Amino acid sequence: MVTTLGVPQGSCLSNTLFSLLLNDFPDAVGDAEVFMYADDVAAIVAAPTTYELQQRLKLVVQKLEQWFRSKCLALNRDKTCFMSFYLNGTPPPPLTVTAGDAPLEMVQSTKLLGFYLDSSLTWDVHIDELCSRLGRACFALRRLASTASRSVIVSCYHATVHRILTYGAELWARAADVGRVFVMQKRAVRAIVGVSDDVTFPASFDALQSRRRQVKKSEVYEQPRRWLPQSQTKQCGWELMAQP
Repeated sequence: MVTTLGVPQGSCLSNTLFSLLLNDFPDAVGDAEVFMYADDVAAIVAAPTTYELQQRLKLVVQKLEQWFRSKCLALNRDKTCFMSFYLNGTPPPPLTVTAGDAPLEMVQSTKLLGFYLDSSLTWDVHIDELCSRLGRACFALRRLASTASRSVIVSCYHATVHRILTYGAELWARAADVGRVFVMQKRAVRAIVGVSDDVTFPASFDALQSRRRQVKKSEVYEQPRRWLPQSQTKQCGWELMAQP
């Protein structure tokens, strides 16, 4: 295959050249605040009224299309959407924004850099996704508990549950429904010990301590505790550390 534009896939120059290509992207969209990470791009537009917001969004999309055409690129309309944020509890009316002849989808939630953002900024969708991922991790830990050593299971805990909980906790740990995440973490501890979900949580830690495992307050939530409301600080999770 002859490449007439760009570089072959997998080339060592791909990342560098791609960064250079996008270098002037924020300047091309002057009516919006642009945030970029690799190939993920988000443009934020603010306006005092719904009508002005719709007009500014249309203008931003037009500038995006012009920039793409100047770089011999094409805007992927299937992966492009927009969302209107509101904090007063009243959803805004539907907006109509088009890219060329095709309308762009207005969504109530979307994924950006691993976070699920919803239009009211309640983090409900993100917590739902966290609980789903933690549930799968707990199932894997419980299956592993019958075949692997305790140190291996604790290592798997850090590679799965711990990693999921620590990513961006400073942002979502103040959500009203954050207690569901801590419940899933307790389920992971029970899975490591090998007890059923109806066993009390302190008893699960006693079982770990009796096997010379060090259990201490979570480094996972030690910082988020400072941002949690006082009523939720007692629900903070724990971290399992294998005793040296």
